[in-house]
This record gives sequence, C-alpha cells and structure tokens, in this order.
Amino acid sequence: MASFNSVKVCINNGSIRCPKRTNIAYVKPHKVKIKGTEFLFFNGNDSFYINDLNTSYKLNELYIYFSKLK
Repeated sequence: MASFNSVKVCINNGSIRCPKRTNIAYVKPHKVKIKGTEFLFFNGNDSFYINDLNTSYKLNELYIYFSKLK
C-alpha cells in the first residue's frame, strides 16, 4: 500500500492464470484501488475499467476520474 497526496493507494500487478489440466488462460488485470474505487488495466489496451468489466473508458481521460476522488 502506498500513499500519494495523503491518499492511500493499493496497487496489484496482473498476471496470466492457466488452470491445470485445461487449455484455458485467464488474464488477470492490473488493479489500482483508491478510496474504495478499483481501476482495472490490461497490458496493450488503451482503455481502463472502473470496479468491473462492464464499461470501458479511454485511458487519456483517466485524470478526470482521479480528480473526482479528491
């Protein structure tokens, strides 16, 4: 857990998960949690998600969502 500008931030790196005895791979996203809001990021993707994978947002608009958390 880190603290930036007096706000606690939790960062978890994503990974690739492959269940044993299957040919299925699951990509676990990178997660940044700020004040109860979880931001999800995938490598090579120019969008991000908030709390779930239902709606994607453009990565160049990320500052808008960070500023709402102040």
